[in-house]
Amino acid sequence: MCVMEQFKERLLEALQTKPGLTKERLAQAMNEECSEAFRESLSHAYDAGWIHKVQDKYYPGSLKSY
Repeated sequence: MCVMEQFKERLLEALQTKPGLTKERLAQAMNEECSEAFRESLSHAYDAGWIHKVQDKYYPGSLKSY
């Protein structure tokens, strides 16, 4: 399994448990450092449509699901 797939699984698991986390709290929930690499991975997940953002808080899935 590639690194991005592992990131996606951990990201969606964290957001399904606690939707509406900020970048910093999301990094804590995933046991990650809120570094530039984490922010880039989060941006990639956003661009891929795995998550969406509302007022700097992240939610799983597309915006249409809320």
